[in-house]
Amino acid sequence: MFEEAVLCADLAFVLFQESNLSSEIVLPNLEMCIAEMKETVLAMAGGRSDPFGTDNSIRYVPAIKIYAFPQMRLAINNLKRRLRPTLTGGTLLYVWCLHYTEYCEGLVGEMENQERTLTKAIHLMTITFSRNARKHRVFAFLHHNLDVMYFKRNRLLKSFEHFTIAVKAKPKATD
Repeated sequence: MFEEAVLCADLAFVLFQESNLSSEIVLPNLEMCIAEMKETVLAMAGGRSDPFGTDNSIRYVPAIKIYAFPQMRLAINNLKRRLRPTLTGGTLLYVWCLHYTEYCEGLVGEMENQERTLTKAIHLMTITFSRNARKHRVFAFLHHNLDVMYFKRNRLLKSFEHFTIAVKAKPKATD
């Protein structure tokens, strides 16, 4: 069942990658493929993981690392290649895709990769949207996940810092 979902997403990625369609058509569909891949990884991991340490994804970790992550990264690179620097909607889609990827990295215990992806996404949001970054839900989600990741690594001051940002940003989100 999971293999079919991974292959389906793979086919969608290839079709979109080879497409001559406009970015306005391709970008949302690539984002949808990555979101579906996240749902597949979540199912492979046995449902929602306990954010405070329970790892119920042991059985499928090799499949996730071999099939899901490369496809997610391929789609993200395709998004990056198609984005125009002034296309803030495209940047927001790109950040959502980074969020889906970091979430999956956290599910399978790739905390170093998760931290890198989170930091990259937060940096991109800060550069693109400046103070308006807090108006997007994904900004709060990114800081929340960074909070949880630091908590798991016993870096409590960093955890609290990102927890505070997430709590302050969430009510300001308008999308």
